[in-house]
Amino acid sequence: MRIVRLALLLCDEIYTTPSAIKDARGEYAHIFRQFLSASLRQITTEVAFTLDAYDVVHDMAYPPDNVHYEGILIGGSRASANDQLPWVIKLLAYIKRVVAERHSLKIFGACFGHQVICKALGSPVEKGEWEVSVTTIHLTSIGRALFHTDKLHLQLTHHDQVTACPPHAHLLGSTDIAPNQGIVIFEPASAHLLECLEPISISRSDALTSIQVLTFQGHFEFTESIVRQLIPEFADELGPELVEDGLLRIGTPTDAIDKVGRVIWGVLGVTAERDHVRTRARL
Repeated sequence: MRIVRLALLLCDEIYTTPSAIKDARGEYAHIFRQFLSASLRQITTEVAFTLDAYDVVHDMAYPPDNVHYEGILIGGSRASANDQLPWVIKLLAYIKRVVAERHSLKIFGACFGHQVICKALGSPVEKGEWEVSVTTIHLTSIGRALFHTDKLHLQLTHHDQVTACPPHAHLLGSTDIAPNQGIVIFEPASAHLLECLEPISISRSDALTSIQVLTFQGHFEFTESIVRQLIPEFADELGPELVEDGLLRIGTPTDAIDKVGRVIWGVLGVTAERDHVRTRARL
């Protein structure tokens, strides 16, 4: 059985100390394990994974270069990618280095993870309006090719936003409030595979595995129960109308497991047998 070894960079104490999120589903590493397990089960039972968590805030700990990881995930934080904090500065430098030096290492970002990755690679991050709860993301042509749909529905809890794509990155989608809802960057040697990003050929495994960086402004790892607990924590900042609206939309089904999870595993080289059959038929 193949074992995929992954690392998670923990970027906020809210996910490792008693809080609404911990009460809802446990520590942040557990939340990611649940997401990865649920999405992997829909693809195959012939692959397993490990997830090692590194506290980059308090311990300023990172995956050692001599330990082989196939992917790194960076999740949420109450901090801003613009904060001049020692741990944020170190994280930005780490991201910039591994993207430049380790082209086969897959890097995934959610919310703050998306913002700090883009910031490290040269994009501005600015304060904007709040987006909370399940939100519709309208996909670009590349986003549509990757996910085989026009829209994604994900849980969002943010007001910082990326206002431009980094060099060599391609926009995945947008909302009316936040025009950059995610990016994709291909390995330098595989940039030509952009030609494959059409609905008839995107399920080719070489197109997915050539992706080096994949980020989402949304929290693909968050469930309804987590966000239902989280919204009241930000009630003073959100205001009563946005709190009410967010709670009304919170139960809307998301595409986190079925679509985002499938693509993340595809980037890691894990695909369902039916995906291979469909690909051969299309080619």
